[in-house]
Amino acid sequence: MSITNDETMFAAQHALRTFEALEEDAHERVAKAIESARRDLDEAQRRLDRDEMPNTCGILQTRATEVEMAIGALAAIRDAARPFKALADAFAAVTSR
Repeated sequence: MSITNDETMFAAQHALRTFEALEEDAHERVAKAIESARRDLDEAQRRLDRDEMPNTCGILQTRATEVEMAIGALAAIRDAARPFKALADAFAAVTSR
């Protein structure tokens, strides 16, 4: 391969690894947001069980927005990574011949 192709291949593989790391981080943010929502809902249920009033500060609105934003970020990262994955796969196919 020429130097330009090697540099392009390296750049595509590096971008793919970067997106994979970003995707992993985004996935963890989604999991944390869901877990936080579960904790708040569990606390609301415990208060109801004790015949107390749950927190009325928009638990569901706040947590739903956090979960939705985290999922949106994950989806955007996955979409952005697709062209780099295809390029890295193409380079791998060409160099394996």
